[in-house]
Amino acid sequence: PADVEADVTISVAIATYNRAAMVRQAVEAALRQTRAPAGIVVADDASPDDTWPELDRLCKRDARVRVIRHPVNSGGVPNWNAAMAATRGELIAWCSDDDRFLPGHLEASADYLEAHPEVGLVHSSFVDVWETPLRMAEEARPLRAAGPLLVDRRNLWAYLMRYYDWPFHPSTLVMRRQVWERTGPFDAAYALADTDWFVRAVEHFQIALLPRHGVLNRRHPGNWSN
Repeated sequence: PADVEADVTISVAIATYNRAAMVRQAVEAALRQTRAPAGIVVADDASPDDTWPELDRLCKRDARVRVIRHPVNSGGVPNWNAAMAATRGELIAWCSDDDRFLPGHLEASADYLEAHPEVGLVHSSFVDVWETPLRMAEEARPLRAAGPLLVDRRNLWAYLMRYYDWPFHPSTLVMRRQVWERTGPFDAAYALADTDWFVRAVEHFQIALLPRHGVLNRRHPGNWSN
């Protein structure tokens, strides 16, 4: 069993646009994980700033980093799909370009999936990091349960209505490859394409919210969700 677990590879997918410093920090945090990813795919959506040179330096420094560069801006969601589609690991972890994995995030997520083959996808709570001229602070979101909180198609709507303010944090998602392949790509027809995807995933797979904090959620004036 130990040898089997060691063979399970993890890929990290990051889509970025015009966030040279933040995406560098996101990649570096992923590379420092206690359970190291086999690869990190960064899709650059034709950024006009220094994002591409910064990513090029990261690629030369660590062979695990692979970059896709679009010649024309896609508008966002197609770039997310490009990053996910280019991953190769048996497990796929998503990270937004302005977030950072906390230590142990990939290890805890992968360990749970390996111990619970009936679960297709895990996510976790997060720590808000406020980075605005008026506020610089960290605030950990409260955990919702002492143990894993399981969601499937039977209790999805009750879960969404109870936790409508943040049903999940995209940067904490770690999934089996079959979840991505069966659920399909993010749909650009929806403004909240990640939420639409989450709902579609739960139609087919059980999801577990782990009782831990997985990422630093950076709050800043350029947040897409703002």
